[in-house]
Order: sequence, then C-alpha cells, then structure tokens
Amino acid sequence: MKNDLTVPEAINDPMIRILNNADRISERAFAQLMESAARVTQRGTRALEENFSKETLVRSQA
Repeated sequence: MKNDLTVPEAINDPMIRILNNADRISERAFAQLMESAARVTQRGTRALEENFSKETLVRSQA
C-alpha cells in the first residue's frame, strides 16, 4: 500500500487544492514549493547514503 503522494499527485489532489485555495496559495506557488522540497529531500537522501557508505567502509576496515 502506498502512503505518500508524488509531487504531481499532490499538486492535483482535490483536497490539497481546497486547502490551498482557502489559504490563497496559487497552484504555481504550491508546485514550486513541492518541487523545491523534492530536490532538497533528494539531495539530503543522497548525502545520507554517501555518509552511511563511507562510515560502513571505515568500520569494516578497522
């Protein structure tokens, strides 16, 4: 079972649109926010994976 929405799914979700309209957030602004958050999250995930790999390598060599 899938729990998370993809960026396009979140942008097009009817409930999220209702909330964004109530908060006066444009579709474009919300899309930019979601895309930016996805990029930051992806960079963070890669950095964690790289650090974990380095730590694992260092520990295995000790």
